[in-house]
Amino acid sequence: PAMKAQFRNLLMRRLEGETAKSVLREAIDSTKANEANRPDEADTETGKSNDSSWLEQAPKPKWIWASQSRGNQKVWFRKSFTLESPVRSARLYTTCDNRMTVFVNGKQAGKSDAWQSPIEKDITKLLRLGRNVIAIAGQNEGGVAALVAKLLVVDRDGNPHGITTDRSWKLSEEEISKWKSLPLDDSTWSGVSVKGELGSGPWGIPGVGTAAAGGDG
Repeated sequence: PAMKAQFRNLLMRRLEGETAKSVLREAIDSTKANEANRPDEADTETGKSNDSSWLEQAPKPKWIWASQSRGNQKVWFRKSFTLESPVRSARLYTTCDNRMTVFVNGKQAGKSDAWQSPIEKDITKLLRLGRNVIAIAGQNEGGVAALVAKLLVVDRDGNPHGITTDRSWKLSEEEISKWKSLPLDDSTWSGVSVKGELGSGPWGIPGVGTAAAGGDG
């Protein structure tokens, strides 16, 4: 049953002049403080679902990494892209064997410590008109390693745009100063090695349905 609240012997007092203004200011300040403490929508993960259809539609993301996998290996990835229309929505899916931290235009969008636990969330507020960059710090603990990501952007007119992990991504095996910032010139960074499409072994589609065993790490 719904909870009921009863108030007895309430005393109503009319506020006037400076007293009324002071009480109103306190109420406004309190509301602003509560709104400021709410988490940004871009920092809140969306609920995971069993719907993998949008991930399997073209363009389909590839599992990428450096040419060789090593234990305790760290790799920094970047992908720049341009948005020519205002964004209506932007849905990001990404995971890394074994762990990762994700940044969009220099702001952290999420992190995961297990490839079986992908990030899937709305990052609309982190995007802007013009040039954007996704930067991901990935780490392998042992065995086979790889990163996969897909960003589905729907513009103001309802047109979908897919940005996925593929050979166009850049990587560095050294942490470069301001590596996650938008202005960084990554033209001298190395190309990536493609390990397979999303859905292929040993990972399957993590977080959706049944995934395979993954790497040894």
